[in-house]
Amino acid sequence: MEERKQMATAIRNNKLSEEAITWRLAYTRALSDPDVLAWDIPNIREHLKDYEYDKSIRENDIWLLEDLKEILEVNPVIKDDDTQPIEKWWWHLHKIANGTYPIELLPDYLKKVSPQLK
Repeated sequence: MEERKQMATAIRNNKLSEEAITWRLAYTRALSDPDVLAWDIPNIREHLKDYEYDKSIRENDIWLLEDLKEILEVNPVIKDDDTQPIEKWWWHLHKIANGTYPIELLPDYLKKVSPQLK
């Protein structure tokens, strides 16, 4: 219950913890220089799973899906992790790119930019 109260307060104040800010910066860096950190995008995004309300995280998610096929092509080391729940879309990037990921499981803000919809 206490964790939910803290999260509600953070949402109201639109503030991220210092750790979340660090992960958000790593996410931005991984997307802006895919040759360096892109292989770790799913792990980085996992640390941000509770902050989808943050505008810059949403913008990075959109950026990721817009450039997903190119990122996966440049970084063949990125693999889907089928041990992760399908609802955690960031662990299933190849499925999104090849059109086999269930679109209805994507957050609303990503449904319009999913490569499988283009």
